[in-house]
Amino acid sequence: MTDDIYAIQKLLYLYCDRLDSGDFAGMAELFRHARFVTPGGGPAVVNDPAAIVAMYESYTRLYSHTGTPGTKHMVGNPIIDIAPDGRSATCRSYIVVFQGVEDFALQPVVAGRNLDRFEKVGEAWRYSEREIVSEHFGNLSRHMLQPFGPETINKAG
Repeated sequence: MTDDIYAIQKLLYLYCDRLDSGDFAGMAELFRHARFVTPGGGPAVVNDPAAIVAMYESYTRLYSHTGTPGTKHMVGNPIIDIAPDGRSATCRSYIVVFQGVEDFALQPVVAGRNLDRFEKVGEAWRYSEREIVSEHFGNLSRHMLQPFGPETINKAG
């Protein structure tokens, strides 16, 4: 079971690593077999990495000198529950996104929770669902290309 916990944690961390490095295609590939639910109950994207990439490109600012969003996604307090049959799992975790760019001091810009489901296929774990729940908002002016925050989430949900 320790190997299973580690494999699931690695998926949580790969999402953050790929997103922060500007690798939207690599991040989206993690959700190829998953239902991806955006904040506020927005459109669910099912098994479509290209649609996830397009969504992130439409609202995430990338900085030309680094090719990244200048963020650090920190995932913490993962509570992982593996089903008795060892073939599926759920995880609730906290997420805090920090951003620091040239004229924008390092600071938290959004915080919330990720609600994840996983399935084990063969010996490998993969996402089967992710719901992002954004709850606290800081200054998103350097991170987002379009309005995002409690006003837009409340309208969507």
